[in-house]
Amino acid sequence: MPIEVHAVHTLTPNAQADAIAFCGSGSKLEAYKVGWIPLAAYTGAIKQRRLLICTNNDDKVGFCMWRHSYGDLAIYQIWVRPDARLILHGRAIVLALHTIGTQRRARLLRLWCGEDLAANLFWEAIGFENNGWRHGPKRTSTRRHLLWTQRIMPELVARPRESVSPHAESLLLPNPHLTTPPGS
Repeated sequence: MPIEVHAVHTLTPNAQADAIAFCGSGSKLEAYKVGWIPLAAYTGAIKQRRLLICTNNDDKVGFCMWRHSYGDLAIYQIWVRPDARLILHGRAIVLALHTIGTQRRARLLRLWCGEDLAANLFWEAIGFENNGWRHGPKRTSTRRHLLWTQRIMPELVARPRESVSPHAESLLLPNPHLTTPPGS
């Protein structure tokens, strides 16, 4: 089962529109878990080359919107369809983020996750560390969000990447420090 992660800006305009609709439906379906973001934000993320889509046999199963912020890659929204929640899909997206982070010389991947979500088990299982918490978006909120971080690991990128498609390569910047050229 070929799992691929695509940089959405490399796709055809029709495929981009489908990706935006997919992201919007995921955000709407589980807004409590991932937060609601207007569709225009996904369009902006495509223009800024900050939106990834994960497919399994050409079926969209997940997405990630990220930003290079303060030397880190901040994951703003990441979601995998409930019927496709296998560790393989999330891990493929994280591997693509390591590729991007290595190329952009980022130090860490970081994200905030509601402490009541099962996703915290996923982040811990793939080696992220819990480095604190904050209250939710409203000052009166009793929900806390946990900060998860993981050091960018160039050694993951230096070996062949079965789960990252060639489309993701267009996000990469030249990096002479890699021992293996991107896409090998």
